Amino acid sequence: METCFFSERDVQRFSRLLYYSGHYEPVYNITTPNGTQLESVFQWVGTDLNPSEQYSIIMSVVQDNNVSLDSIVGLPSLKYNCHSYAWHMSQGGGMVWINGRDEIAPHPENGYYLTPYWNDGSYYECTQNDDYDIVLYAGDHSARYLGNGVYESKWGQGPIVRHQLNDVPSIYLPSQTKRFFKRVQLSLSGPTIPGAPSTYFVEDLPPSWNVTWSMQGKTSLPNYCTTNFPAANQLQINNSSKLHIKETLVAEVYKPGGTLVKTLTKYINTADGFTGTYLQTVPTPYQVISGTFYDGSLIQVKQGLVVYLTSSDFNGATVSCTSSNPPTISTSGNTISVYFLNSTSFSSATLHCVKGDKVIEFKLRAEPILQIDPILHLMANINGGNSYINISLSENVDSGQPMRGNTFDSWELTIYSYTTGKVVHRQKVSGRSVSIDTSAWEPDTYIVLIWIDDKEIVKKFVLE
Repeated sequence: METCFFSERDVQRFSRLLYYSGHYEPVYNITTPNGTQLESVFQWVGTDLNPSEQYSIIMSVVQDNNVSLDSIVGLPSLKYNCHSYAWHMSQGGGMVWINGRDEIAPHPENGYYLTPYWNDGSYYECTQNDDYDIVLYAGDHSARYLGNGVYESKWGQGPIVRHQLNDVPSIYLPSQTKRFFKRVQLSLSGPTIPGAPSTYFVEDLPPSWNVTWSMQGKTSLPNYCTTNFPAANQLQINNSSKLHIKETLVAEVYKPGGTLVKTLTKYINTADGFTGTYLQTVPTPYQVISGTFYDGSLIQVKQGLVVYLTSSDFNGATVSCTSSNPPTISTSGNTISVYFLNSTSFSSATLHCVKGDKVIEFKLRAEPILQIDPILHLMANINGGNSYINISLSENVDSGQPMRGNTFDSWELTIYSYTTGKVVHRQKVSGRSVSIDTSAWEPDTYIVLIWIDDKEIVKKFVLE
C-alpha cells in the first residue's frame, strides 16, 4: 500500500489501533471512468479514526511538515488514500484504498496499479505546461490540481491537505520527476440538423489521438461527407442539395499506436422535432379525416377532396413532389393544400419540404372516394361569366346506356375554395342545370363536388 509519511514512533503509536479496530478487504468492482477494472483495491472494514485520533494526526502533520491548520481541508481516515482521492473519488467514486505502486513485484507497466487510468483513455499523460488534473509523484503519491498553483492530496491515512506542488512530505520525493495527467471526457459535437455546411468533431481530443468516421449500417460515407476537413480529425457535412438525412454518425477514437479508446455516436436528422396535423372533410357521407403526422409518416386520404397539412415548419417552406400521377399542391402560410383527382385506382405522392436546413419528407396515399358505376356515366359542364357560373349535367351518349329524359332527380352540389378549404356554396338541385351568383367570391380555384344516385363527380374551375 501507499507508504505512510508518519515517523516510526507514529507507526508504533497507531499499530495497535489499526490491528484491533478493523482490517482491509479486497474489492473487485472498482473501475476507471472508461470501465477498466482496477487491481489492488481494498475497503476498510471496521471503525474509522475517532475525533481524538484525528486531532492527534492533524497536529503531527502540522508540526512535522510545517503546514498551517488552514491548509487542512479533510479529516484523517483509514478508508481511503491519496490515489483514491485523486483518481477515483474525484470522479464521484466512494471511499476505497487504491494501491499505487507494487514495489516488490512491479505490476503492471512501470510498477503502477494505476496504469489502466491512462492505458484505456480515461486520462492521457501530458506535460506540466498543459492543462492537467492530476500529478503523480515519484514517491507513490497522487494529488489533484485545482488550478492557479494550488493542489490537494490526502497524506496516507492522514488528512487532506491543500498545498503547493512541492510542499508535500519528503517521502513522496517532490524534487524528482513527476508525471501529469489530464482527464479525457470525449463527446461528439455538431448540429443534429446538418446544414450547408456543418462541422462535426470530438471535443477534448488529446494531441496525437485520431478519429475514424463512418455512418452506422453503411460501408462507406455518403458523398456529402468530407473527412479531415476543415481540420484534422473533423468531418464536414455539406447538405447543399437539401437531401433528406436520417443517419447515425459514428466517430471511433484511437490512441497513438491504434488502440481504440471509445466509440461515439450522434443521430443526425434533417427533420428533427418536426410534427404536423392533417385535415380532410368528406361531406357525403360526412367524415372528417384528421390526425398528427411526423417525418416519414404515411397519411391515408381520399381522392377528389383537398387535404390540408399544417405545421410551423411549412411557413416559407419550398415543397416538391415525387409521384407518377402528381396531385395539385399549393402553400399558404403554414398550410400545404393537396388535391388528388378522383380515379378508379389509388394514387400516392412523396412530399419533400425544405425550410432552411430542415428537410422533411412524408407520403400521402389517396384512395377513390367512390367506385365508378359503369351503368351510369355522368358529365358535368361548367361555364360562366364574371358574376356567375352555370353547372349542367348530361349523360355520356357513348356509354350505350338508356337516356334519362329531360330531367334529373334531386342531386347535391357543394363548392369548396381550394385555398382555404371552406365551403362557399351548398344546395340541392333538381333538373339538369343550375346557375350560381359568384359576384361576392374571391378570385381562386374552386372544387365542385356533385353527388347523384350515390355517385360522385368532381370538377374544378378558376375564378379570376
